[in-house]
Amino acid sequence: MRVLAALVICAGTATAAPIEFRVAGDGSLRARQAVPPTTAQHPRSRTIYLDRDGGALSPGASNSQLDTSSLIERPTTIDGWDIDDASWAETVACVRAMWAPYDVAITDVDPGATPHIQVHVGGSPTSIELPPKIGGVAPMATDCSVVEHSIVFVFPANLRNDPQAVCEVVAQEVGHSYGLDHELEPSDPMTYLSFAGERTFQDKTVECGETSARPCGVGGSTCRANQNSFRILLDRFGAPGSDRAPPTVDIVAPLDGSVVEPGFAVIASAADDVAVARITLYVDGTAVATQPSSLDFAIDPDLATGPHELVIEVADTADNTTTRRLAVHLDDGSDTDFVPTIGCSAGGQPSLALVVVVGGLLWRRRRRDLRRRPSSVRECRFHST
Repeated sequence: MRVLAALVICAGTATAAPIEFRVAGDGSLRARQAVPPTTAQHPRSRTIYLDRDGGALSPGASNSQLDTSSLIERPTTIDGWDIDDASWAETVACVRAMWAPYDVAITDVDPGATPHIQVHVGGSPTSIELPPKIGGVAPMATDCSVVEHSIVFVFPANLRNDPQAVCEVVAQEVGHSYGLDHELEPSDPMTYLSFAGERTFQDKTVECGETSARPCGVGGSTCRANQNSFRILLDRFGAPGSDRAPPTVDIVAPLDGSVVEPGFAVIASAADDVAVARITLYVDGTAVATQPSSLDFAIDPDLATGPHELVIEVADTADNTTTRRLAVHLDDGSDTDFVPTIGCSAGGQPSLALVVVVGGLLWRRRRRDLRRRPSSVRECRFHST
């Protein structure tokens, strides 16, 4: 039976962000670092890179592509895990099985520029100036959001070099960077409680905590009342092969900040890597048009003069959405006091957009004035003799 019961203790650290340490029943420590909120809910880092070779790291915000870590204060080198190939293959297979329900890739080959979370498996916690008995450590955002490009550490020597134990601690530390807290479900890898079997992410809503219930969060923050690790990960990643990429939208007209005439047209097109489901136009918060994949819609000519907000929302068949907002000013020629709010260039001169807008506005007013000239004004015609 692997015992993961924990007791909260206080410990100091030299790093800028606080690190929480907790003692497990097997004598090793677990740790996590509270980092500022990121607000990200759907990861771009959808690859988990298991690195058993070690390497050089520099201090800085966690970035697996730049080899910088918020958990260290000075440049350092992490040793690899000196384990036989069969045990390593067992570890990788276990991690793949753990994350199989989600649209995430597991690899032990450096993914390079592909956004990823990197797990340093091996070495000693003392190499990053942490207590010697730590089994794993990771950054976790205080709002339980995603720490993109995170670097986490798992130290197998403090886990008896057991592939299953290493696999489960990898799941817990990576889980922290994807926004999961500790929980009171023994069969889930996010727990500290004892369990005789092999852990997997459980589709159960349970309380957070180590040995007693508390709100979910890190560093004194609260991000949720309880946790279902399976559902949170499924929401953030989707199932394997699912579409998580949002659509794109290209707005042809009108321009943001432009002056428009009554009955002006809104023209936009959308694209998606799978399929666009709909494109919807809102005027001042009210939906006025929904079309399949492109928009060419004439606004009601009776729309009041003055400022208006246009919102164009595009959704794909997986309900991923993209939203664009535009501000326009409707002028029918009667608003003589309106002054466009388009700014000047950096040198203080009117921008080209301002010149065009003001010129168009003045021309419309001149045209209006010509239409309103008294009928007694003589009409001149040129003709040949």
